[in-house]
Amino acid sequence: MHTVFSVAALTGASMLSLSFMQAHAAGHSDGSKPFDQYHWVTTHNSYEKINQNLKEMPQQLSDGVRGFMLDLYTDHKQKGFNRIIVCHKSLACYGPWGNHLKNEFIPFLKANPAEVVTLFLESYVTRDDLQQVFASVPELADYSFDPDNFANEQWPTLDEMARSNNRLILLTDRSELEGDYAVGNKAVKVLYDQDWLVQNRWDTLGAVATSLLAFHDFSCPTRWSDVPLNTRTVARETGKRWNRLFLMNQFHTATSTTFDSGSFDNNLTYLMHRTENCGVTPNFIGINNYQNGDTLAYTRALTRGGIYLWESFSADRTQDTVCVIPNGTQTLLLPEMGCENDEAQSLSLSGIAKGTRITVFDSPHASTDDDYATVDVKRDIGISEHVIVHEFERTLETDDYRVNYFKYNGLNGKVSRVEIQVP
Repeated sequence: MHTVFSVAALTGASMLSLSFMQAHAAGHSDGSKPFDQYHWVTTHNSYEKINQNLKEMPQQLSDGVRGFMLDLYTDHKQKGFNRIIVCHKSLACYGPWGNHLKNEFIPFLKANPAEVVTLFLESYVTRDDLQQVFASVPELADYSFDPDNFANEQWPTLDEMARSNNRLILLTDRSELEGDYAVGNKAVKVLYDQDWLVQNRWDTLGAVATSLLAFHDFSCPTRWSDVPLNTRTVARETGKRWNRLFLMNQFHTATSTTFDSGSFDNNLTYLMHRTENCGVTPNFIGINNYQNGDTLAYTRALTRGGIYLWESFSADRTQDTVCVIPNGTQTLLLPEMGCENDEAQSLSLSGIAKGTRITVFDSPHASTDDDYATVDVKRDIGISEHVIVHEFERTLETDDYRVNYFKYNGLNGKVSRVEIQVP
């Protein structure tokens, strides 16, 4: 499955009409869940557009990216606004961090009052450097996320973060940089990542992009030996009992190609393999070439439920996926949204509501003079469940669903159209 997703097709028209709520470009129109139950596309070295489909960070935001990995260095010749620059080691620099904050992230947050953005900061700077930049961009304090503003039991919901305007999460890899930075009568909060996250190692895929699957290692060792991936709650020092977030790194460290990203790193089959190897569902998936592959559709399906199509019978996880269709009423004429034509032989359901009907057709025009099947969901299927419809060529009723198959000359591996109707 090698796909470049259509942003127009994926974002849809999901809108909330109430006051501060607008369409969520990231596709999560329901803001009622705690933050740790959402899942986001995150770009690796976000500032290097050569590795991100030639897209600058404002375009990434528009396309649904909500996590950004940035490397911060001190420019010792500058003070204030220009004190910190965004660089990839000494290879290339991409301007003052203050400029990215003031002219890219803050305008986006201001224009999209329901959105939350997370910055992962690889920090080669001092507290004083940060203080200088924050003081020169005082509006940043209006958006800074501060856990102290919320209850101890669980993460705030997206709606709660929006109402309080705590919508920019800053995470650093250096403990000495955590804490409050006074900006007038407000503060910017910086969090130490090892207190709030788990991460897998960033380098198992290897440094160099390759067209050979055998050179990809999708194992999932922890990045921090004293923070195993199954560490459930945030550090005791935080005073919270929140679940840790998981940043899943899925990129080559030195080079990337759109072919490699679409075929392997960002391909749904291998994203799911990595997730299974990790044993933890990622909140953030760090990738290169975010427009290639299936990461956006996968993160949306993890958040709001999805219908997974499989090339094999019985949704065999040792075989390839065809695609995942995030939950919602829609019609797909294959190939579309990463779903290839004439490949699906089974499907699985996660986070799908009772009363949902899925119809798969051999005919791209939904002709009932050719094979088709309907799948009617009989109960609410949880987001962490994987209920399998083993094939399309069999009328069957279970406690979970009812399949009606209308036979002519076969449907398995011949699906050309998918219609989804949700209650």
